[in-house]
Amino acid sequence: MLGTDFSTGSPIWIDLGSPDRDAAAALYGAVFGWQYVSAGPDAGG
Repeated sequence: MLGTDFSTGSPIWIDLGSPDRDAAAALYGAVFGWQYVSAGPDAGG
């Protein structure tokens, strides 16, 4: 049986454009507990 650790309707990822990627990653990590994962240069980041 498959299971998830998130509530139905919760966002599981977001694409965010920012002129300062490191600062944005630190801010959103501190405020929301989000993790930054780069999709690599082929995906624009």
